[in-house]
Amino acid sequence: MVHLYVTRFESVFRILHIPSFWIEYEKYWSNPTEAETVLQLKIQLVAAIGSVIRQDVTDTTDIYSTARQWLYVAQEWLSGPMKKNRISIGSLQVQCLLILARQVLAVGGDIVWISLGTVVRTAMQMGLHRDPKHFKKMGVLEGELRRRLWATILELDVQAALDAGVPPTLSLDDFDTEAPSNVNDKDIDEQTEALQEHPATTTTDSSLQRFFFQSLRPRLEVAHRMNGITSSLSDVSYNELVVITTSITNTCRSCGAHILRTNSSDITSFHENLADLLLRRFVLHLHRPLAGRARTNPLYYFSRKMSLDAAMAILSPVPKNAEFAHLVLHGAGMFKNRMIHASLAVASELLMEVEEQGPVEYDSSSQEPSGYRKMLMEALREALRQSAQRIRLGETNVKLHMKLSMAMRQTEVADDHSSSLQHLAQAAKESLETSYATIQQRAIYEGVDVESGGNGGMSEDFDPDDFDPENFSLGSNFNLDDLFLLPTDFVTDGVPGLPQVQE
Repeated sequence: MVHLYVTRFESVFRILHIPSFWIEYEKYWSNPTEAETVLQLKIQLVAAIGSVIRQDVTDTTDIYSTARQWLYVAQEWLSGPMKKNRISIGSLQVQCLLILARQVLAVGGDIVWISLGTVVRTAMQMGLHRDPKHFKKMGVLEGELRRRLWATILELDVQAALDAGVPPTLSLDDFDTEAPSNVNDKDIDEQTEALQEHPATTTTDSSLQRFFFQSLRPRLEVAHRMNGITSSLSDVSYNELVVITTSITNTCRSCGAHILRTNSSDITSFHENLADLLLRRFVLHLHRPLAGRARTNPLYYFSRKMSLDAAMAILSPVPKNAEFAHLVLHGAGMFKNRMIHASLAVASELLMEVEEQGPVEYDSSSQEPSGYRKMLMEALREALRQSAQRIRLGETNVKLHMKLSMAMRQTEVADDHSSSLQHLAQAAKESLETSYATIQQRAIYEGVDVESGGNGGMSEDFDPDDFDPENFSLGSNFNLDDLFLLPTDFVTDGVPGLPQVQE
């Protein structure tokens, strides 16, 4: 599990100096009782993160339970009285590992932006926002560790801000720390007095993190524009959005050249999938609110296309990697939100296509959907599969699966309003029943007493059998689009928060 973390996650998120960590690791196992608390926590968190993508285990319940206990221990230690000796590189490494572990193991992973505030301020208190060249007595290895940690904190912060719907904690004006040096870990140690950097064209252990650090500007711009109060998307023209989008998509295309090639295709493909997700999700967040405008204004077709392209790439990354696929099905935070935004973008596009071309008769063998609709329906089925799998793995929010089920049914029903509502109600009922049964099975498997617990942790008033589609009414003004698109009055021209096309 430790090896899995080191080879998979120490690419974009550089937290450890690998040779030093392996020395500490061996030292720990030679005498665990005498090891410092910081070292013990680092090893436990590294193993916890690696446990999620381990493929050779059939029963993961005990492993995940132990991993979560390690997270709680680290959180308790960090929550203790703040002493000056706690403000150290080792402590900061524990904080960064914990932020990542909470998202990987889905332990409060959706609210890590709150905790990142402490991480950022701790790093700034230690001076990580100033480049090591300002500290003349600082060793080469320590300086490199500080640059890597600062770049990792910036990346974690911008990703968490995007998910939380808030501006990033930091801007480019808040630091002068340079990108990590283009060196392999084996090239530096505590005795190194001068760095021998590789050319920028040479791929090293730090290349991918350097690449992400250098591509921060457009992604910070997206997060600020999407989530800021004084600055918003309405402050920029649509042409400027095209420039931002082009910058990020070009970054996606050139990212592969900065991934260190190894003898393992699994490691390389994991890095490719992770890097593509962390970049492409910004394009999706930027254009999904605008895609619906293409219904009435063809000038917004660019947003419609970019939203769909990003969603399709996020839902089904290429090349396929089993470890990464399990990570995004199990994780929270940035790993969970990719599923929500991508699947809703696909559903929105499918509903617009149905509106433009008309539905295919439900249970009809005489009508065949177009090739484009078949592609969208297949993507939506994949989103439904992933949503159902997340519920099997422990997700308790069933709303996404219900929404996607209703969207799929909408593509199959005739254009009769009352009949359509009946089919949508039936789809919602079937989804709720399936999800409820899955959650119950999961609770029983994990030893939860669902009988005494009422409904396995759900509301006491909830019972899917009480939801009768024959007597269910969605209301005459119900529009399925409301489940997937921004309200009509929000996307009308002139409303603050969305940019205007320069005609």
